[in-house]
Amino acid sequence: MKDDRLEKQFAEYFENVNTPCNITADAKKYVKPKSAYKPKLLAILCSAASFALVLGVSLAVFFNVRTAAPPLDQSPDGGISFYEETELSYTQTDIYEITKIDASLRFIKNLAYGGANVKDCEIGYRHGNLAIVKTKISMLNNLSRYDAEVFVEFTDEKLIYAPLKDYREGYVGGYQNVKYYLTRETSENGEPVNKLHFVYNGTKYYFYVTSSDENSYLKCLQMIIK
Repeated sequence: MKDDRLEKQFAEYFENVNTPCNITADAKKYVKPKSAYKPKLLAILCSAASFALVLGVSLAVFFNVRTAAPPLDQSPDGGISFYEETELSYTQTDIYEITKIDASLRFIKNLAYGGANVKDCEIGYRHGNLAIVKTKISMLNNLSRYDAEVFVEFTDEKLIYAPLKDYREGYVGGYQNVKYYLTRETSENGEPVNKLHFVYNGTKYYFYVTSSDENSYLKCLQMIIK
């Protein structure tokens, strides 16, 4: 049943209420009228921004590639760089003078005193600084013959004589907490070849050993690492 008295009271109440103008004005700030053109405009702006970003990156890459020269001795493969044979100047030495170059070469003198045939000892200098020592060693031990090309390198660990760069390929092992790299090959006469590389006390060693002893690399490790 309709209550005429209650309806009259509500009508009188709302007629006497005055809503402050500032409330509705503030509310209008948070209510933005819809526009049919807004979605299209937003899509156009997004597309333009994406194009500008791609163009900017492309130009940056282009100018970096075209104008930035790589630093000296810098290469893209993990920071390792290589120097060529043409960068080296050589002098000859012998087993009596070799330890005066560096104490790490004492093993060559010890092998010679132990009966090994040591020949072709060369000292390579790069930009006037000691870079590498090369020699060839032949010896008999326990009825096995060992023919080795030996390279001892004194450059920074990430600066490598280019002909030796493949010595870091193959198996990675450890001997007395020293990491070594080993590649096994077969010589033309069918004998096993051990290509060994390791760093010990800051000096880099490379051995290319041809021998019937399949584990000739162990002799090299034991000879250097004490």
